[in-house]
Amino acid sequence: MKRASWVYVATVLGTAVACGPIAPPGQAPGPRSTEEPNTAATTEPTGDDTSSASAAEAPAPTGEEAKGLRAKIDARIAPFKWGMSGTQVFAVLDKQLDEVYAEKIEKVPNPKMQVNLETERDKKKQLLRAKKVEFTGGAVSGYEVKTPGEFTYKNNEFAIEGVRPGAGERILFFINDKLWKIYDSVPVVKGGELGETYAEATTKLNTEFGEKGQAVEAKKPSASYYGTMISTPARIVWFDGNTQIRLVDNTGRQDSTVKSVALVYEEAATVQKLQTLRSNIEKKETNDTVDAAAAATAAPPKKDDKKKK
Repeated sequence: MKRASWVYVATVLGTAVACGPIAPPGQAPGPRSTEEPNTAATTEPTGDDTSSASAAEAPAPTGEEAKGLRAKIDARIAPFKWGMSGTQVFAVLDKQLDEVYAEKIEKVPNPKMQVNLETERDKKKQLLRAKKVEFTGGAVSGYEVKTPGEFTYKNNEFAIEGVRPGAGERILFFINDKLWKIYDSVPVVKGGELGETYAEATTKLNTEFGEKGQAVEAKKPSASYYGTMISTPARIVWFDGNTQIRLVDNTGRQDSTVKSVALVYEEAATVQKLQTLRSNIEKKETNDTVDAAAAATAAPPKKDDKKKK
């Protein structure tokens, strides 16, 4: 491993433990591939994609097949639609909570208990807004581990936690206040929605969509990751001409206690424009820049240390 990568990782981890959130570099890299953990730290992002004019990594079906696939994908991301603002998405989430709590309140005859449920509902609405994360580069957000390579800093991007139908987590990503990506983390377990292996998940989705997804090998450049320095993972891609879905294999990650895969839905039109939308991209780290960052975050020497010198 190059000296720069070791020093950077050691500095970030040490400072995070001692001082809490820290300012990340120009763009924070996500967890590295277990096969070649240092590639992303020394590779310039390109955003290259030659698979189609729309920057999707899989061919789109035509005719009735395209309509059928689009209907299935739209049903998976409903009630959300691409281009919704953060305000519109919060309104949808509020409505979902209203519906859930309306059923609970109806079943409770005691007026005091009804008021308590209403208060609980309103607190959850406030909590949703408090969990909104703007990727300004001011501190490590936690999404570097939860959704590596899915966002960049200082490009007017933010994320909101949603509620996923079934098991797992849902994160909604925005750029310029427009919804363009939905990231679902789905646990793979025996009897689960997508089975207990990445291969089973692929087979189930191929069957559901009626289309065989395009297999893309790890480290192949992708427009979806433009502006980040992550070593792109292996993925299966489906595309309906409007939305592409990436099935990402996270089952081998060592930094997670839950074996999972990611289902990432993206508006292809936005993916195509990422090179323009993301004007701030990661810079290649050097020994000098890492040493400077380490010196800036290092704790001052103790008095005893000064005497010894």
